[in-house]
Amino acid sequence: FFDVRSHFDRASRRFFIAAGVRPGCKNVLKATGACTSNTDSNGTNTNKDGNPLVRRYFAFAVSKTEDPRDGFYQWITTEAGRTYDHPRTAVNKDVMVVTAGPSASTLQTHPFGMKPKLFVFSVEDMLQGKRYVRSHKYFPPEMLTPIEAKLIPLRHYGNTGERTFFVRPEAAAKTVFVLSFRHPSDWT
Repeated sequence: FFDVRSHFDRASRRFFIAAGVRPGCKNVLKATGACTSNTDSNGTNTNKDGNPLVRRYFAFAVSKTEDPRDGFYQWITTEAGRTYDHPRTAVNKDVMVVTAGPSASTLQTHPFGMKPKLFVFSVEDMLQGKRYVRSHKYFPPEMLTPIEAKLIPLRHYGNTGERTFFVRPEAAAKTVFVLSFRHPSDWT
């Protein structure tokens, strides 16, 4: 687990956490004496589909009460991706959003295919500790945003009209775009 992000939501009085996840190198180190983030079981640094160490996931959790010592409901994605470094999270009323940080080259050329840029989870399901949390995934073309663009969710205070807002900085143009989406009323 790495790049852990935590957020205390004042409305629900719970802690929300997201973190990148990848397999360890213990068995590879034992067999070959060396390991990088992409080293397969034969000691070859590769991005091939069969290399389980290339796969990246992210985990997310919510505290069972406002005291994190009471434990967490926890989930992990089965969405394999090469790099979901630096997940960014925000909670806004009934949704938790996680924006993934894969690079343009990862999204376009990775052997596992294009990866989602934004994940939206039902806070209601998370607070109840449901086994399967209702969710949506959004891919770069659906969001009309460049694949390599950073998407930063904003923390909300007060009524936002059932919308979650994001900023997308574009350094070269010295511009900041503001994006939003309406919360799902129907999770199907």
